[in-house]
Amino acid sequence: MILSSLILELCAQSPQNYPTPGPEPVEITPFNVLMFIVLPVLIVVAYIWIRRRSLKKKP
Repeated sequence: MILSSLILELCAQSPQNYPTPGPEPVEITPFNVLMFIVLPVLIVVAYIWIRRRSLKKKP
C-alpha cells in the first residue's frame, strides 16, 4: 500500500505553464443568481409541493 502510494506520488505531474488556481468568490451576475440561488430554491419547493400532493392522494 505504501509502495503504490509512493509510485502514484512520483508519477503525478503538475502543469508547469499554467497559473495555480486561487480561491476566487463567485461573481454576482444575473445568471449566477439564477443558477445558484433561484433554481435550487425552486427545485426544493417543487419537491415539497409534489410530495405533499402525492401523500394527500393516498387513501
